Amino acid sequence: MRSTRSHGRLRAARFFCLALVAGCASSTPQPLPAPVPENVTRPHVLTDLSSLSAAPTTTLTNLPSGPAPAPSAATEAPNPQRFFMEQPGHERIVGKASAPADERLLNAKAAKFGEFSTALLHQVLVAAIGLEHGEMETKVVPDNVNPVIITAIMNKDGKLKELIVEQHSGSGALDRLMVEACKQGLWAGNPPPEAMTGGEYRIRIEGRLKNFSTSDQKHWEFETHVGLALL
Repeated sequence: MRSTRSHGRLRAARFFCLALVAGCASSTPQPLPAPVPENVTRPHVLTDLSSLSAAPTTTLTNLPSGPAPAPSAATEAPNPQRFFMEQPGHERIVGKASAPADERLLNAKAAKFGEFSTALLHQVLVAAIGLEHGEMETKVVPDNVNPVIITAIMNKDGKLKELIVEQHSGSGALDRLMVEACKQGLWAGNPPPEAMTGGEYRIRIEGRLKNFSTSDQKHWEFETHVGLALL
């Protein structure tokens, strides 16, 4: 009888302990599941650049934060047209691969009146190139030829009055070509009065030719150089 009673008490004690444990467990909040790492669900923005490269990060963090500033006027690429008109003696290439040509303003006064001078210079050059396909195209110009130097006088209306050959080239055909080119090319509409000397325009033209290429050893294309100064 005593053992039955003891066994009953033991069972009651066990039940009480289990109930207590269950009560305690129900009153304690269960821990939430661990969150999914952010880099699994969305792009991962890296701030530690060393994880991408073994290179020292100090060289990367010194990069400028924005675009480089626009170049100043002092560092801008030079304008070839403006440089040609403002810098006497600077050539402007105007020919083609098979027949190169260039123009030059020869003194400060020509540069000062750049638009007027450049128009006259280019007109003479175009005329000379056109004339090269006449008598001249069968000529071989001597290597030691001199430039043809011509002084031209235009009236106040821009009409040619006189041509004076100051220096012959040593080639009669070249002299004739440059004289004719001046006749065709030296004219102007509304020339600037400030460029006159003694009520007229005095212009010096210098012209040189050099044989450049030929397909049949008889008809030539030339390398043409023309310069202009205002006197």
